[in-house]
Amino acid sequence: MENFRFLRKIFTIGCLIFLYILVSFLVFIFSRRKTRRKNLISNCSYFCRHGLKVLGVKIRIRKIFSPEDKTYMIVCNHLSYVDVLIIASIFSASFITSVEISKDIFLGSLAKLGGSIFVERRKKQD
Repeated sequence: MENFRFLRKIFTIGCLIFLYILVSFLVFIFSRRKTRRKNLISNCSYFCRHGLKVLGVKIRIRKIFSPEDKTYMIVCNHLSYVDVLIIASIFSASFITSVEISKDIFLGSLAKLGGSIFVERRKKQD
């Protein structure tokens, strides 16, 4: 029974990732250039919320500010990729990550379709 639940979660996560890629690709193609990143970020936030539900991750928020009022820069160091999913599910935010991630076929594609910005961390002028 435990194996069945595990396989069902893996299958559901795989389906969510497939749908995320498909919808993000469509958003990328059909969105106007001015609103493309915002639409990709909203799409990423939506799928992160559903992915966390499938994984059984429950989030308890003690205090939150209203990000709609102003523009914020949230700086944090994450411990795992689940942290990124949690942040993306709470805030519709663009992530800044290293160019090494963009070179990875799977994670780089997911990050690009999520509206991430890639920077070279080793060169200060970049």
